Amino acid sequence: MIKLSEILNQILSEKKADRCKRIADRKYDKPSAYKSGAIVRCRKGDIWKNIKEIQKTTSLVGGNIDYTKFVDWAKGEADKITNKKEKYQRLEFQWAENSNGVKVIVYENSIPLGYIGLGKFEDGYKISTLGVKDEARGKGLATKMYDYVISKTKLYSDKMQTPEARKLWAKLASKYNVQGYNKKDKQLFNVKPENGELTSTNPKYELYSNKDSDTYLVIKEVLQEDESLHKWFNRSGPKGKEGGWVDCNAPDGKGGYKACGRKEGEKRAKYPACRPTPAGCKRKGKGKTWGKTK
Repeated sequence: MIKLSEILNQILSEKKADRCKRIADRKYDKPSAYKSGAIVRCRKGDIWKNIKEIQKTTSLVGGNIDYTKFVDWAKGEADKITNKKEKYQRLEFQWAENSNGVKVIVYENSIPLGYIGLGKFEDGYKISTLGVKDEARGKGLATKMYDYVISKTKLYSDKMQTPEARKLWAKLASKYNVQGYNKKDKQLFNVKPENGELTSTNPKYELYSNKDSDTYLVIKEVLQEDESLHKWFNRSGPKGKEGGWVDCNAPDGKGGYKACGRKEGEKRAKYPACRPTPAGCKRKGKGKTWGKTK
């Protein structure tokens, strides 16, 4: 009987990589039984029939793939790990994690509609595949899938993305703190929306480029009130040139309030009670320190 390890070595050590192995190399970071099995299924014509060689991304949003079969296959693989589901945004999600990564299946009325594949990467997970069934397209399901994943872990993008995936990440930047990340330099850098996708503000790093294969996008944290950092820093704040939030427990004597952040050496009589705008001070907070004197 041929051992699984022998099959694995035979497949993964071929001198001339064929189309299926090249696709598998993009989808799986490390050699594994999952990878070898996928290569065998691809060579039999069971999967990856419509993935073109020129496609550099494994973040699949759109295209000619049969996503109904793709999602159903992914559900079957996830069921081998766990059947546990949890509710999120009126949907059900199955988080199936093993040593190779995570398969996330989204359900509506117990019907599997979408799939995200995640691979372990740095201090979080990286998107490897995403698919939504045809009947669920146009309902914002992909965004909700991202929301669920982001609620559980730090999320990185793939190095290259389809135009649809780039637009989706630009949309995510409106409510999440999205930054660029260079793996080689271990360096974060700022990004900005431009023509429907995100671009780097650092000339040293370039997104979606074959020249820089170590550059990714990363979502580190959720912005409050679904607002962008640009909006946050451009709140009206206190009177004058200062911006940012105001301390409702620190009137400035001129009908407004002092900035939430104290200046060096400054002392205040009460604990800070910060709001994004002066108008917010009219609504009494529920916290125990609201209006409390030290």
